[in-house]
Amino acid sequence: MSFDKCMKEGESIEQKDVENKSPALVEKWLDKSYDAYCNAALAAMSRTQKEKALASIQRSLERKRVFYADNPRRCGDINGVKLRNISKTFYWMSYLQLVSDERVSDFEHLTDKIDLLVDDFEAAAPELSRDSILSAMAEGTHNSSVAVKGLILFKKAKFFFNSGVVYGECNEVKLAKYNFEEIQRPVEEFYRVFNDAQKISSVSSKDRQQLDEIKEEVRILEGETLTEMTQVIGRLSLAAANEKHEEVMKNQETLDFELVYYVYDLYHHALSQVRDKDVELEAEILSIMGTYQLKVLKMPNSRNKAKNYYTKCIELALSLHPKNVTTEKWYKDAEDNLRDLQKDVLKSEHEKDSEEKQKYTKELLEVSQFLDDRRSPADYQLKNEILAIIEKYPPKVQGFDAKNFGASDEQDSKKVLRKAIQIYHPDKQPKEDRLWFWTSERITMFLTELLSKVKTGSSNHN
Repeated sequence: MSFDKCMKEGESIEQKDVENKSPALVEKWLDKSYDAYCNAALAAMSRTQKEKALASIQRSLERKRVFYADNPRRCGDINGVKLRNISKTFYWMSYLQLVSDERVSDFEHLTDKIDLLVDDFEAAAPELSRDSILSAMAEGTHNSSVAVKGLILFKKAKFFFNSGVVYGECNEVKLAKYNFEEIQRPVEEFYRVFNDAQKISSVSSKDRQQLDEIKEEVRILEGETLTEMTQVIGRLSLAAANEKHEEVMKNQETLDFELVYYVYDLYHHALSQVRDKDVELEAEILSIMGTYQLKVLKMPNSRNKAKNYYTKCIELALSLHPKNVTTEKWYKDAEDNLRDLQKDVLKSEHEKDSEEKQKYTKELLEVSQFLDDRRSPADYQLKNEILAIIEKYPPKVQGFDAKNFGASDEQDSKKVLRKAIQIYHPDKQPKEDRLWFWTSERITMFLTELLSKVKTGSSNHN
């Protein structure tokens, strides 16, 4: 049947007087009118005919919506009717190529056109959610419009992603987690559409190219979702740990350390969720764990663990530059507590050094006293013998003072001997006095021999 005949048939049925007619008969006429306009769309050849058929289909669907609204017994789900109408309308739009026709050659134009259509549907049915409208559009897309369907599925995934980000910024982590999890369904459906399109030879090269572009966007979205999901799960885990911590610490008089360690394990689990994935949240959890070790657990090694946690926290926080997190409470807590810990360590080390110094000083005094008490009397005897030689045979060295010689190095026999050897050495004596030259030579030889005995530890120098 031709386009004109189908349109006339639909219009004639549509113009029937439905007043005071039974709902069953009116419903039958609405179905026939809709079918006639659908046949007209199938027979449409020009763009004008396509747009006219689509306008008639939309009008027919609107009449159906009004009919079911007035007759709720025949259809209890008016929103379901609206979604089915959107699905059918979009089916004909995609079938008639009124969405991605030859005038839309650029991918960005197609994206903008889809957004405008979603806005139109949302304005016509404000009680419907945007994701339900996108789902209806994706479901109603004609099988040959794979690029359009793929784009709608991507936009649905993007809608959930944006919703998750908004909820996350409002600290509604549970709703954020729900939206991020919902992304998986349209993503999986997109990959199914993409894979099916590779097997269909009738898919145009233009559609394949657009699907490849969408696939790349989907991959980027998956990576961003993983990052956001990690942060959300980490915040949920941290919130659960904080909540349990408050519950345990309310009754400190009967503190149950099994519950305390359970809370600490919750913090550790939250840390494992975000480690190497969300640096800022990791730093925040490290700060909390350091405080938990320092002020709650208070075990023998808690101070060292707290110091390590705070140090790592500050390192990660500073690595976020140019983002500045030094004004955050968790950063200030980490910095203040680490500074106090360092002061305690320095004070402890200073006290320890003082104690060790006093201990070593005392030991040195004891050793010195021990050596003085046990110093050999032979050293004094040896010096007296050398002084006796000097008194009997005074050296003829200019400027020699026996009094100063006897006062120096009184406890070191080796030094006394060396000095004596020097003052009696023949080269330093007047050669014109041959008798004295002989005497000084003999004395030098005697003292040199005596020095060698002292070096070997011999005290026998008679």
